[in-house]
Amino acid sequence: MNEVRIYKNIFEDFLNEELNITLENYLKVSELVNFSGEPEKHLNFTDVYIVLDGNAVLYFGKELESEVEVSEGEYRGKAIKNPQKIELEKNTVVIIPANNAHKLDVPDKLRLIVLKLKIKNNL
Repeated sequence: MNEVRIYKNIFEDFLNEELNITLENYLKVSELVNFSGEPEKHLNFTDVYIVLDGNAVLYFGKELESEVEVSEGEYRGKAIKNPQKIELEKNTVVIIPANNAHKLDVPDKLRLIVLKLKIKNNL
């Protein structure tokens, strides 16, 4: 990408919609309320979460139980094997490298930016 892009009113204009940065990478601004995510893993994408407001719990680990490929390089599972847990709050930035299982639970409300970044090589 060789051009400067400026996005104003990002919550008002892009809430719960994907904004393509390039053909392979995107940004999504989300507001989640009483949300329990499904354990997942991406082979070709790194996720970056930027928490703007609220709280959540992120579970992460290396492997999914009962892993199923739902699309090329995208997996869902029943649970995360031996998960670690971290509390997310305002101003937290989390980088989830490709091929790491993760699940997000929001007990109340969470506002965040999700960056989905395509990796060049699987490691």
